[in-house]
Amino acid sequence: MHLTLPESLYLLCYTVDKGKFELTNLQGRGQLLRAAALTQLTLDGLLGAEGGKVVRLPGGPPGEPFLAEVWGDIPEPCSRTRSR
Repeated sequence: MHLTLPESLYLLCYTVDKGKFELTNLQGRGQLLRAAALTQLTLDGLLGAEGGKVVRLPGGPPGEPFLAEVWGDIPEPCSRTRSR
């Protein structure tokens, strides 16, 4: 089974000794998983940069639901041209 980077990090957040996910640092865990998703999307060639900002590259969303949700939050590149 191939896991995405966010899926792998999610499993690493599990506390085996206690048999559950700790509620401490819940916000930090969410930020970690989102950063992992952005990294995965970049490695998969679905994100790029335009004018110093992250943008979606042409193509459809990834098949994994969490990655697709994060991908959908990223704006598309500006299609309008700048006038001089």
